[in-house]
Amino acid sequence: MFIFNGDVTFNASGAASALYEMDDDALITSDLTLSQAPGLGDVTLDVGDRMQIIGGGTVSVFQGSDVTAANLDLAISSSNGTMIVDGGTVTRGSGSGVL
Repeated sequence: MFIFNGDVTFNASGAASALYEMDDDALITSDLTLSQAPGLGDVTLDVGDRMQIIGGGTVSVFQGSDVTAANLDLAISSSNGTMIVDGGTVTRGSGSGVL
């Protein structure tokens, strides 16, 4: 998954939880939001390999949302990136950058 331009929001439809799963890398240089609206199910993003948040990208993980990545690279190689976690959870296997 590559998010280079524009804002992307993952959310659930109705009370059922939503699982967004990918086997490969996720490169974020724009805005990605995982959110749970009141009365809707949880939102989970599972990145099977590397999640890179660089080039001014922002990933926002809000209440009821979860992100899992095998590797998490945040603001690497003199680049900037932001991760906002407000009531959600982030799990990573390994990685580099500033957390």
